[in-house]
Amino acid sequence: MRMGVAKLAKAIGITATQWQARCMEIATKILEAGLFPCGTAVYGHWTGPLKTGTLFAKKAVIHHGWIQGPDGSVIDPTRFVFEVETRCSRRRPLGRSARLLTDRTKLSKG
Repeated sequence: MRMGVAKLAKAIGITATQWQARCMEIATKILEAGLFPCGTAVYGHWTGPLKTGTLFAKKAVIHHGWIQGPDGSVIDPTRFVFEVETRCSRRRPLGRSARLLTDRTKLSKG
């Protein structure tokens, strides 16, 4: 199932510009809205790349929440906060730049 950030934001009633530092809350709300009925909210660590200028760029350990499918697939609605400069995220919609599927090697359960 493919679903854009704008559609997810509308379904949970929280605009994507308000998702920063709320990853587990957003993942849980998406599940509660029934958008990924077989998914499970998972909490661990982001170990992928960080773009300079993001909120988390200088953090040594980054706690992160996402949705995991029964087949092990990862749906990561807040991934963009690691990859989009904070300045840009305030000026333009995030839906076009956000990718929901994340490579599992960038996450670790903790």
